[in-house]
Amino acid sequence: MNINLEQLIKHPELMDKETLYDLRSLLALYPYYQPARLLLLQNLYILHVVRRGAAPLCRLYHRPQSGFQSR
Repeated sequence: MNINLEQLIKHPELMDKETLYDLRSLLALYPYYQPARLLLLQNLYILHVVRRGAAPLCRLYHRPQSGFQSR
């Protein structure tokens, strides 16, 4: 995994399928790393990746397991 997050933030047009794979790998190691999560979403948008169903994108968001419920 050879990824420069600062360069991707400054130049999002450099994102491609390889950076998508690298960002997914980075998030597998560090699931709460929000800048990588945002870059992954931007990379998906740039590549026009459309997922059927909600399951693949649901894994991108953290859902707390606490007893707190919003109204």
